[in-house]
Amino acid sequence: MSQSNPDNRSYSVDEMLDKLRDGERTKSAREDGEIVTRSDGSQALRVRKRKRRSKQKKDEIAKRKKVVGRVRLIALIAVPLLLCIGLLLLLARYHSSGFAGDLRATVSEMGAGTATFKQLHVLPTSVSARTVTSKWPEGSFLEEVRLDAVKADLKWYSFLTGQWSGELVRAEKGLVTFSQSEGRQLPRVDGEALAEPDFARFRCDYLSAFFGKKNSNFRISGTSAVMKPRLGGAEFLLEGGELVLPGWGQLPIQRATLLTGSDRVEVVSFRLGDEPSGQVVLSGALLKDEGEKTLNLTVNETPFSSVIGRNLGQLVMGRFEEEMGLLTFDSWNYDSHQVHLEANPSYVTLAQFEFLEELREIFQEVNYKSPEISSACQFTVHRSGQTVELRDIDLRETGVVGLRGNLKIDGQRLSGDLEVGLPTHKKLRIPNSQKLRFERACKKLDGFDWVPVKLGGTVSSPSDDFGTYFTDAPEPVETRQPVDGESLFDQLTR
Repeated sequence: MSQSNPDNRSYSVDEMLDKLRDGERTKSAREDGEIVTRSDGSQALRVRKRKRRSKQKKDEIAKRKKVVGRVRLIALIAVPLLLCIGLLLLLARYHSSGFAGDLRATVSEMGAGTATFKQLHVLPTSVSARTVTSKWPEGSFLEEVRLDAVKADLKWYSFLTGQWSGELVRAEKGLVTFSQSEGRQLPRVDGEALAEPDFARFRCDYLSAFFGKKNSNFRISGTSAVMKPRLGGAEFLLEGGELVLPGWGQLPIQRATLLTGSDRVEVVSFRLGDEPSGQVVLSGALLKDEGEKTLNLTVNETPFSSVIGRNLGQLVMGRFEEEMGLLTFDSWNYDSHQVHLEANPSYVTLAQFEFLEELREIFQEVNYKSPEISSACQFTVHRSGQTVELRDIDLRETGVVGLRGNLKIDGQRLSGDLEVGLPTHKKLRIPNSQKLRFERACKKLDGFDWVPVKLGGTVSSPSDDFGTYFTDAPEPVETRQPVDGESLFDQLTR
């Protein structure tokens, strides 16, 4: 039996691949190394060491991360530090005397003469001051504006850019003086004007305005005011408070809208009075250079006393349904204020006149104490300061009484020339002698017997001469003066 040759043995596919792989490794090892002989005579293959590339990449990534970490740490420390330093510098700038001067220059450039700020505090998100006072020079209708407890919220970039802007500037209390006084000389304002502030609204919770001078009797007291800047001027909204006018008393303010421009004030609507008691509405344009100014006057569902005053309103009572009139005045002179209103109310009630008591006795009817007149009601109101007049009075109640003429109240003093009408068909319960006296004095017209009556006395105690027609006193005899050279016979027969 022949021996088998080792070279002839069969290999599997996997074994053949392993042989080829090992051969490649041995060949590669020989190329990269060298054969050396040891001291014992054996030989070995010395292979050169190689650095692994994966090891090199890890070292580079680690170094890069270390550098980035250091940069981040420096940035985390440096950026907040720089911001803090910048904020401190800005705060120091905003609280310096130089900035206060620049702020005064800014206000002056916006139109005011001078401005002062007490306890001004500027923060990144807000600005506040205990008091802000602005004064205007001679020639301006504004003299002084003072605002207390002023605060405004700023937009986030305002603190950094230096241009203040926000939604609202609010003051708890304010005082405004309007006048044309002379000699208002203001000091020169030093400083460099800043960017003009940009706020949407300015509000004062409790504003008082004096006209003519400080502490004037002509004023607006305790109103809530909002000012909205607009192109070429501003819009003012008022709500609540009182309008105080000599001779008129205190008139509650419902609400008002005014538009201001360079040379005019547009009174869109100025509503006065209590809502349940009606309202008086003023409207119109006021020109700056115009001497006498005129506003339209509308009276809606308002008692007479709101227009003619409480004194006269005790004698002549009623309501204005919807009447139109005019209010005229000279600037700053409240004594010049005049109201002209033509009234046609649906009814008028008379009271406290002395002739009413005479009528009650003549006709023996109690309703003459305060008769209500509705058949015909017409008169014209003319009011100037504390003087109130009812002109062209024409009041008639068929079968009751009539009243024509004019009456006037000056302070508390009452005067007037009237005609009192008694119904022609109504029987007078008086002696015949008095009837004859009355019939000689009266004139018949429109179903009434009219007699002239002169008013006098005061508002609290009015008087008249109506009762003289119903007394038994002899009628006055007309006396004639003799003519020079006239004989006694001629005097007696003349």
